Amino acid sequence: MPFGVRNTTSLRVVPSENGISADISAAGQLCIDTKARLAAKCGAIVTSSASIRSQIAALEKKKAGLEADRAKHVKAAGAAAKAASEKSAQALRTRSASSQRTYSNAAAAQTKKHAEEAGKAAVLSGKIADLGKQVATKLKTLHSAETTERRQAETIRRADDAKADKRRKVERDHAREISRLSRVEVRHVIIEAPKPELLRVLYLTSSPDLSRPLRVDAEVSAVQRAIEAAKYRHSMDVSYFPAPTPGDFVDRINSKRPHIVHFSGHGEKGVLMFDNGSFSDPSPVPMTFDELASFLSATDTPPKLLVMNACKSLEGAELLLEAAPILIAMEGSIDDAGAAIFAAQFYSAIANGQPVGHAFRQGRAAISFALMSENEAELPHILCRQDVDPDSVSLIADRSLSD
Repeated sequence: MPFGVRNTTSLRVVPSENGISADISAAGQLCIDTKARLAAKCGAIVTSSASIRSQIAALEKKKAGLEADRAKHVKAAGAAAKAASEKSAQALRTRSASSQRTYSNAAAAQTKKHAEEAGKAAVLSGKIADLGKQVATKLKTLHSAETTERRQAETIRRADDAKADKRRKVERDHAREISRLSRVEVRHVIIEAPKPELLRVLYLTSSPDLSRPLRVDAEVSAVQRAIEAAKYRHSMDVSYFPAPTPGDFVDRINSKRPHIVHFSGHGEKGVLMFDNGSFSDPSPVPMTFDELASFLSATDTPPKLLVMNACKSLEGAELLLEAAPILIAMEGSIDDAGAAIFAAQFYSAIANGQPVGHAFRQGRAAISFALMSENEAELPHILCRQDVDPDSVSLIADRSLSD
């Protein structure tokens, strides 16, 4: 059946034995009535605007006529004043008594005429001022009427647009329903297996003590190069965060939910040095292992591994096993080169799928080979809970993202 819908608000499509029938319920007359009322109202406003403009023109014309009349009276008053002055001067110059009376009478008549003309001009000035006020009032009324007219025109335009949109929607829905009912559709739903999550690493670097600066930036660069060259680099999500305050650390623990928390910076017995966040006066903010353990334990996803690449971080580190099952710490003071070499090789091994224990020993071996120092290589230590074997813990869960 042919389809054409005008001024409709609802459409019901019903399948039947012979095909499809459309039952269209129209409520468009309401839209038409509404538009007609708006148009009538707007038309009245247009007429009012034209009437106001006509009234303003009439007032301006009347005002111009009064101004012309006032100019005539002003001119006549000036001429009378001049004539009065001349007659008075003539009366003073003549010696004839009769001539003096004649000139004096003429001067008095001109003076009287001057007063009359000046009075008429004053009256006209008042009327002109009143007409000016009336014109100003009419102009304000005209502006208000024109503003209302524009608003009403916009209302009509929006109503037309809404009506057109509704009509197009009804037509589209009708076409879709016809298409749906005229075909047999077989849907195959494919449910993919959940993908293993990426290994999330929170890599914190802190060097707020300007008297003892650390090359943590060089360490980060070495770790980045090592991971980028690894087989499973796409299975890792490493978030590097320099100069963290204690508050930054807690925020990142909550937002990133890391499997590995790594800290590179200054350390002392039972303390890690965070940043105070100041640009002009940076200084270290100590966080004790008790406080660190409290923060790490106070999350629903505590880390699986804690790496403290900081001097003297081994002493008292057993306390942190309550928060993380495996941790790596330094027994004494480790220099920038040793810290960077260990971190780069350790994360290279992790990103290549090696278990934590093997990656740890690779980091130690890299220090020994690069620095030719067994003492330096023995500074990193690994601690774990009694029920955890680091050689059997591999942190790369998704091995499908390899090159």
